[in-house]
Amino acid sequence: MGYKAALEKHGIPIDPALVLESVHHNDHLEVRKLTLSFLELSEPPDAIFANHDLVAITAMKVLKEKGLRIPQDIAMVGFSDWQMSAFVEPSLTSVSQPGFEIGQEAARLFIQQVEADNGTFKPETKVFKTRLIVRDSSKRK
Repeated sequence: MGYKAALEKHGIPIDPALVLESVHHNDHLEVRKLTLSFLELSEPPDAIFANHDLVAITAMKVLKEKGLRIPQDIAMVGFSDWQMSAFVEPSLTSVSQPGFEIGQEAARLFIQQVEADNGTFKPETKVFKTRLIVRDSSKRK
């Protein structure tokens, strides 16, 4: 949704062929298939934003197998900033999410819901600030 909102904000048309969903980020075969489908486009993307670092790292492996250089041929960005993201080659640019704070807030809301009388709990939407951790997978010279 963020990708689509950014394109709309800047008057750039949304190309549905450039939005693929990985339902199971730990399914290497699914990620492989999705990555290869990007490469088969008449105009392949020059960057991929993955919904999870594991998806990004798997896609990086597929791209390297196809002889593509990261980031020179195609840049890569993941989401979650897993510790391993700094150790793959090239190191993975990732959006860092505040996992500890999210867990604390989830626990607080859960306890509030359990302790609430029937019908008194009001669902809340919480938005947490993220940070982009720029590493080699997106740095072009």
